[in-house]
Amino acid sequence: MTSHFLAAVKIDRAQAARRIALLVGLGCVFWVGLVCGIAVVNAPLAAQLSRFQFSAPSPQANPTGLARGKFLVASRHLDDPNFSESVVLLLGYGRQGALGVIINRPTTVPLAEVLPDAVQAKPESGLVYIGGPVARTTMLLLLRSTYQSDDIEQVFEDVYFSGSPMVLQKKIDEQGGIFRMYSGHAGWGPGQLDNEVARSDWHIVTADTETLFNMPSEKIWPTCIQRSEGKWVRRSVPLFSRLGGRREFS
Repeated sequence: MTSHFLAAVKIDRAQAARRIALLVGLGCVFWVGLVCGIAVVNAPLAAQLSRFQFSAPSPQANPTGLARGKFLVASRHLDDPNFSESVVLLLGYGRQGALGVIINRPTTVPLAEVLPDAVQAKPESGLVYIGGPVARTTMLLLLRSTYQSDDIEQVFEDVYFSGSPMVLQKKIDEQGGIFRMYSGHAGWGPGQLDNEVARSDWHIVTADTETLFNMPSEKIWPTCIQRSEGKWVRRSVPLFSRLGGRREFS
């Protein structure tokens, strides 16, 4: 019996060692691929984002209010580890589906380490953010800009996205240039995001630059969830008042 027990312990330890090695290996593969294999967002993704801008449904066919330039705020009950306590900026929404980036998940990896050749990044350029679970080996840039060009596309107000390394270099060289670089993105098929909103997985609020670029990452979701829940309460109060306030039912 003792020999069987010791054999079982050895097997458990071996299995644990293999699992640890697998996890470490996957992590290494991800970061090696991120550092060596990418510099810009791929052309098909950029084309998809452009199509979403021109194929948005009419307001009558889009009662949820989903649109480019909105924040998706994960509800308190959303337990998907990819999106739990996340805030997503929608970059494209239409009949083909939706695309966006999670804005409150920074990594510990400096941008200068990720793009040392494609971009002469300075150490103070900031950290890479995890934009979502899809296509982690592609990069996408969000930036504030006062000019328009063919290699950037507007999201809202003076916030644009791009996959051009020339745009990234310009923002790094600018004094006070404001930008964020994201690895991967979030994506939904036709009608998928609408269904998630309908079952209250997400709250929809208008995006703003203060939250996107200036608010500490750990405060973004708590602030946005309070804002979205407060908005729901304010909308509910007038209806409650018109019904004559509190009533007792037998």
